[in-house]
Amino acid sequence: MSNHTSKAGTKGTFGFSMIAYEFVEMCHEAGYIHSPLKETHLMAANKLIWEGEGEEHKEPFDRILLAQAKSENMHFMTSDGKIPGFKQNCVIAV
Repeated sequence: MSNHTSKAGTKGTFGFSMIAYEFVEMCHEAGYIHSPLKETHLMAANKLIWEGEGEEHKEPFDRILLAQAKSENMHFMTSDGKIPGFKQNCVIAV
């Protein structure tokens, strides 16, 4: 493991007992790949249309992640009850 520490969260953690570099290493070991944010993802986030009931989901980071998943033909797994309101095939609600 790397000896680098992160400034994310409190004392180099994400708000739980794992240091940022440990989390990154676990992701690599599990086979997750890094998917960089692209300008096209931001443009796609701006084009998402709310089709759900009630107030529109306005969390910008969630919209960007959803747009990235859609643009890159990935799945977007979420427990956020508002995300399925965008009616995107990539969304897996859990």
